[in-house]
Amino acid sequence: MKKFILAAGAIFLASTPTLAGNFDGYYAGIDGSYNQVKVGGAEDDAFSGRINAGYGMTHQKVYFAGEGNLDFKGFETSVDGTNLEKTLSYGITGIVGYEFTPTYMGYGLVGYERADIKVGGEKEAFDGLRYGGGVETRIKDNISARSELSYSRLKYDDMTVKDLKTTVGFAVRF
Repeated sequence: MKKFILAAGAIFLASTPTLAGNFDGYYAGIDGSYNQVKVGGAEDDAFSGRINAGYGMTHQKVYFAGEGNLDFKGFETSVDGTNLEKTLSYGITGIVGYEFTPTYMGYGLVGYERADIKVGGEKEAFDGLRYGGGVETRIKDNISARSELSYSRLKYDDMTVKDLKTTVGFAVRF
């Protein structure tokens, strides 16, 4: 009986990291986005790429993470004869999620985004809020796939850029 209790305790202790949350730790990922952009009366559809990195931890199935991201390209459009081109954006995001199973999680996000947008050839910095939600699922021990819908509202002077992104990507956990 004593051996059985020791063996059961050893199995329980060995499985604790799995029970504590499969999404814990440092991660880095790459995503692709389809963007629907509105600036003034103009609308544009575009594709962009993003790299991200962060750290997350789970407490009783509730997931908390901080993430930084860098988006490449974005859109190119014209408003009242002025050309606009988003070349780069970056930001920091807070994420709160819920682990429905050890391999599947839903989450919400809110953060800050800054975008370099050429306005008539001059590069300007647009700032704003980014928020949204998504799902993530583990496909291997340290690899997960995620899908996300987010909205950014970026401002510079009296100009506002509204960017709705549908994103899919992969993350590797360390």
